[in-house]
Amino acid sequence: KVLDAGCGAGRMMPLLHALGCEVEGIDLSPQMIRRAQRDHPAFKSQVASLAHLPFEGGAFHGTFYWYSVIHSPDTDNPQILAEAKRVTRRDGFILVASQTGHGTQDVSENYRRRGHEIELHRHLRTADRLAELLLTAGFAEVSRMDRPATGSERDGQAVLIARN
Repeated sequence: KVLDAGCGAGRMMPLLHALGCEVEGIDLSPQMIRRAQRDHPAFKSQVASLAHLPFEGGAFHGTFYWYSVIHSPDTDNPQILAEAKRVTRRDGFILVASQTGHGTQDVSENYRRRGHEIELHRHLRTADRLAELLLTAGFAEVSRMDRPATGSERDGQAVLIARN
């Protein structure tokens, strides 16, 4: 059982399911959850904050943050990761994927060009900083991929897997 934390429109839920996971999604945006429920009705999804997950402790074997913590400032990460630790079973896993770098980027204009009036920021961190946040939250790093930007990408990419 895996939580897709920050599932957006739910595009990763079918992939996780195809890999053998029973997946459930949450996202802060009601519009994204409506889209997830429309496009992927086979999967449960609901509006919820990464910092206040509406699940019992140990409810999931794994918690999956696919480019979702990038929208949270550093001040929110201790609470977000404490919640991940709480809902992930002992010996379960957490996966965090993120663009890497330093600073904050305003990515609102990308969405405004498509007709969405939102304010959205991307908070960049190095893979080492992500690992430090996971360690501080009580997770043990298992594996990491850290690579520079390629092709048209502006930022590097990192994926970290840690055990609860």
